[in-house]
Amino acid sequence: MARRKTNAKKPSTREVDRSENAGALPLDACHLDYPLLFAPEFPRIRFPNLQSPMTNPIQQRLMQECISLAREAMRLGEVPIASVIARGDGQIVGWGWNELNAKRDRTMHAEIAAFRDAAGRYPVETENLILVSTLEPCVMCAGAAILCGVSTIVFGLRAPADGGMGRIKPPESPEAIVPEVIGPMMEADIRALFDEWLANHPQDDPQRQYVSQLMELNRTQH
Repeated sequence: MARRKTNAKKPSTREVDRSENAGALPLDACHLDYPLLFAPEFPRIRFPNLQSPMTNPIQQRLMQECISLAREAMRLGEVPIASVIARGDGQIVGWGWNELNAKRDRTMHAEIAAFRDAAGRYPVETENLILVSTLEPCVMCAGAAILCGVSTIVFGLRAPADGGMGRIKPPESPEAIVPEVIGPMMEADIRALFDEWLANHPQDDPQRQYVSQLMELNRTQH
């Protein structure tokens, strides 16, 4: 993650009404102008509904928003991983990016930041949320998506070493939702962001090992 701004402020589009009556953010309002080593072996339990990306204008537009956010994250000194949460009709209710450098908190993944941003903008009991991320969510973020009632997870680039889609067991409680998982999507655009990050960070950068491994594994599995 490039420059280490500890108090980096996100763009003003984040400054929105958080009252009970606040509506979802339309896509145009959210659009920005700038477009570990291997984990230990777990039983590889696949979600039963992993799908290849279909031509879905809403999902593709949400992914484009994620890519724009990831580019801004990189400008602010983070790795280019971003996420948005939207209602089923495509209205964005929350967004975020990895904030390890800004917050010095390893749990501040893009998806967690997006869920925190979305808090209060959708009913707690909702069952119609879309989570879109530039990178396959990890175990923590996939679990958070299930707890929050996400019905569709869309990811851009696979995370073969530590992605959560093949590492967690689908829930079995009566009220649980097993998300539809779609990906990878727009891989070339997202790989280009990570390649740009690598080109601008020295060999001793603490996160270079993770990003290098991610790119190598995606190349070998392509």
